[in-house]
Amino acid sequence: MFGLLEAKDLILLALGALVGYLLSLIATKQTEKKKDLVLEVLGRHIVAESTDTCPFLITDLAGMKLDNVYYFVVRVWNRGREAVRGDEISRTAPLSIEVSEDANVIGEPQIMKPHPEMEFSITSLHQNKFSISFDCLNHDEWVEVGFYMTGNPRATISGAGRVFGQHSEFDVTTDDSRTGWLERLSYLLVVLMIVSSPFALPWALWWAYTEYTISDLLFNTDKLPKFLMTLFCLGIIVPTITAYYFSSLWFKRKNNPKGYPIREDFEPTQRESLRAFYLTALRGKRYEVSASVHDYGEIKTRSIENNKSDLP
Repeated sequence: MFGLLEAKDLILLALGALVGYLLSLIATKQTEKKKDLVLEVLGRHIVAESTDTCPFLITDLAGMKLDNVYYFVVRVWNRGREAVRGDEISRTAPLSIEVSEDANVIGEPQIMKPHPEMEFSITSLHQNKFSISFDCLNHDEWVEVGFYMTGNPRATISGAGRVFGQHSEFDVTTDDSRTGWLERLSYLLVVLMIVSSPFALPWALWWAYTEYTISDLLFNTDKLPKFLMTLFCLGIIVPTITAYYFSSLWFKRKNNPKGYPIREDFEPTQRESLRAFYLTALRGKRYEVSASVHDYGEIKTRSIENNKSDLP
């Protein structure tokens, strides 16, 4: 395709792309929300888990026995152009963070602020609900809040409250089981690359066999079509990675007694992983391999409504 384009055509294409990018930036700035305070779930981490075979107990400061402890991190972030002052929060509908009833918050929330002089406080309304207040959050300022919890590691975290002058909800991004379009597109490209690889190499070999000589393939590769070289690369890279992976497994098994289970035996199969990539691209639902001792190696979603794997 590039061989059909002249230098001036490429320059015009580049200038058109640059102008389009600048226009999109201007449109984004014009439509950017003046006030946009949001609550985001950033991550969930395992602190400690116990089973019946563990020679220890997990207890809280009051001495109550716990089966597990997880750490959830959320962020209060002002994405808007204007500052949000504390007196712009409704008194009848203050900003709050709530965890669903299938989990219990233990201890005090951990607060991390970018500026020590920033006033930010969080008050417990009951076991799983907290009210937050601050003096002011300027443009692009944020505060991270961490919660130690026990119970369901996929519990729902939600926010509520009214900010005067803001049209969007406070908890627009608390569903961390969903993926964005860019992430979905990347998963789709990976699936397409893996699926098309077995067909790309035979196609490239037949093309090279019928239209080119050995001399062209070895000494005149710069004259080969770029699409042919792309087919070669696509057809070789996936089988190479696959061969390396399974050969490493073979050597690892040789270093252990016959039939001895290794870590990879508890991980999802290649078919299950590929299906998880495809479903993520199709549904926009994030799948992940569980690191919990209770369901280690199983493909799960973070959604509380569907916390069991729907993979075969």
